[in-house]
Amino acid sequence: MIKLEDIAHLAGVSKSTVSLVLNNKPGVSQRKRKEILELIEKHQYQPLRKSKKNDFSLTQHTVRLLACNSLYTFTYNFQQLPYFNELINDFIVYAPKYSIELLINSISIDNVESELSALENNQASEAIILLGTDLPEATVETILNLHDNIIVIDSCFDHINNNFIAKNNFQGAYLATKYLIEQGHTYIGYAMSKQRIRNFQERQAGFKAALKKFHLNTEDYPKLIFPAHEIAPRPELLRPNQLPTAYFCDNDSIAISLIKTLQVSGFNVPEDISIIGFDNISESKVISPELTTIDIDRQFMVNKALEKVSNVISQANGQENNTQYRINAKLIKRNSVKQI
Repeated sequence: MIKLEDIAHLAGVSKSTVSLVLNNKPGVSQRKRKEILELIEKHQYQPLRKSKKNDFSLTQHTVRLLACNSLYTFTYNFQQLPYFNELINDFIVYAPKYSIELLINSISIDNVESELSALENNQASEAIILLGTDLPEATVETILNLHDNIIVIDSCFDHINNNFIAKNNFQGAYLATKYLIEQGHTYIGYAMSKQRIRNFQERQAGFKAALKKFHLNTEDYPKLIFPAHEIAPRPELLRPNQLPTAYFCDNDSIAISLIKTLQVSGFNVPEDISIIGFDNISESKVISPELTTIDIDRQFMVNKALEKVSNVISQANGQENNTQYRINAKLIKRNSVKQI
């Protein structure tokens, strides 16, 4: 009998991508969706049926995964961005484990109250998991006042008494920069996003903290500025006579763009310049050379959020304490950093 992983293998995708198609969820191109559906029909794949004892529908909770968008936000069209697409896939895959029916919505950051109210009136949720990546404090506070049970992920405001689950961006950037220094690099540049969201500000602070720790210049380091999500070479940004021996990048998309930029400009990575990214997106293993990067376990964050939201829903008497949880980073060593 053919299994879900067999369909995934035949289609050249992950199991979570097949799950998206089976559940008619966004995040898969029309071409790939059609290919997967044809494979499912051809091989007569049937999802495993749960026994009545384990039928999640008996105790299923409705939880909304919510993003706020505008043309000017970092997470605009978030379902199509590599990191957030993988994040959504993980939520879809793991939600049944917690007996959660997941609603995935985005609303305009300019009409938060009216659009969220309309969503809740149409289909009420027991809790909301709010993607807080680039949301200002005022917007977060507004949304927190619109629903009793909200968990904010990928952001944290220390002074707000609410549940937050965030990446330790400072520690991750510090770890990356420390690794470059340990490999002998003392003239290190910073490839930064045009949009200075809170996560990137924390990463820049960690980068500078590592430079300071090892008595390197924390102000006059080389800087390059890239769009955060567009993977494309930009040779016009380079000043060949002012290039460092290594760059720390705000995220993997920027790191991949920088590798392509250097390659079309006649430089080799890592022989001439070492590159380190942040986020460990799938594309980091496809680029040549494969990208050394910082990983903050996305699936761990997803499970922490689902576990917390389940506890919040079950504690109707309000005994569940609010917590702020930061997930530390680990270094993924590949081929884009050279020891000098």
